[in-house]
Amino acid sequence: MESPPGRLDLGVPDNETNALSRVGDDLRLSSMTERQKIRAVERFFGTHFTYSLNGRPRSRQMTPLAWFLTEGRSGHCEYFATATVLLLRQAGVAARYITGYAVPDSARRGDTYLIRERHAHAWALVYHSDTHVWEQIDTTPGNWDQADGSKPPWWESTTDFFSDVYFQFSKWRWSKTSFARGVDWLLVPLILYLVARILTTQRRQRAVADEESGETGPAWPGLDSELYLINQRLAGVHLARLPNEPLHHWQQRLEGAFPDSPGLRRIFHLHRRLRFDPRGLESGDREVLRR
Repeated sequence: MESPPGRLDLGVPDNETNALSRVGDDLRLSSMTERQKIRAVERFFGTHFTYSLNGRPRSRQMTPLAWFLTEGRSGHCEYFATATVLLLRQAGVAARYITGYAVPDSARRGDTYLIRERHAHAWALVYHSDTHVWEQIDTTPGNWDQADGSKPPWWESTTDFFSDVYFQFSKWRWSKTSFARGVDWLLVPLILYLVARILTTQRRQRAVADEESGETGPAWPGLDSELYLINQRLAGVHLARLPNEPLHHWQQRLEGAFPDSPGLRRIFHLHRRLRFDPRGLESGDREVLRR
């Protein structure tokens, strides 16, 4: 959530741009500064919209978002968060859609809070380019939690009781009492025995492997792929593979950055075969990847 904005933080679906542009023009967002755009969007939803769990489009000619923005103007938090994020992106402000839980004060039970599924909520993050800080904004009307909890099911008190019983049992089980801590100490001899068995087995297997083959290769197939060398060199120009980035996404970024390098696609193809194909690469293909 704290990483700087990227291309996706300004993305808007093509089928939503017409409705978003109309609303942006009505609000005159194009003539505003970044902070003015954010506050104008907040005022727009705070003035002209209401909260409802029953909001749904009545026309098949409009997307749910377009209906919410231009006709219905009533919906739950996912409508407000989605509309806020995409309206700001359409106006050139980086924004992100966030989900989590918004817990009201009424959920407090002594020194704990009782979190229910109906406390699930969605809101937005907007980026201030001058301070490089993300700000949380919630355009859902403030009475949403009362609307969600206005008619709890009749069996809620019963399920609360059993949930609390399970919670107390869990506290006891996970070393919240001196008795449980004493039980943990009884496991120490067993743990030591298991560790000794594991170390002995590994030492025996390593000795057998050394006898059968004097060669040592990479721990996993394909870890010697030259694509990793390319990744190291590209780190200096901010084109290295990002943490948790799928391999095909990285390939697409590189093909866009180096459109005159047709060999990139073959490099990635050979790398995938080297890493994941049980048959590996033949010597000729392996030499191609190495070059």
